[in-house]
Amino acid sequence: MEKLYKQKLFEFPVLYQNWECDPTGWIVEDFDGTLKIVLTSHDVEYIGTILELEDNIKYYQDAINDTKKAIDMIKTGEIK
Repeated sequence: MEKLYKQKLFEFPVLYQNWECDPTGWIVEDFDGTLKIVLTSHDVEYIGTILELEDNIKYYQDAINDTKKAIDMIKTGEIK
């Protein structure tokens, strides 16, 4: 199998809604020195995109905001 990159530089958690597998991503250096995102799908590495990570952040930020709203509704007794 051909390697997609020269070396891993940074490891970070990747959170997917309703999917507990593939929990890690990496910033890697390509063979030409370019930095890229590597993610996995069913344990198979692929070059990811910033948009994929931004979509994950949006999903979780929406979940955080809605959870805070639910907590506030219970605390105040007001439906918002």
